[in-house]
Amino acid sequence: MVRQATGRVVQIQGSVVDVEFPADDLPTIYEALEVLPPTGEPLILEVQKYLGEGWVRTVAMDTTDGYSAASRFVVQERQSP
Repeated sequence: MVRQATGRVVQIQGSVVDVEFPADDLPTIYEALEVLPPTGEPLILEVQKYLGEGWVRTVAMDTTDGYSAASRFVVQERQSP
């Protein structure tokens, strides 16, 4: 089963991406998230830390060029192979 939630990128610092989720729908630590932009390839993030207020800190597995804070993306749990 794939859990799907809408997250909002709130801050990007290099490969560190902070994402806001509804407080009752936070992903788990080390969960792989797939960010689906309107165009282009998905960006994979790994949850590293809870920051409070519904925010999680993630690390991007690829470049974050072209992504901006306050953009909305569909974020879903990445399925295991």
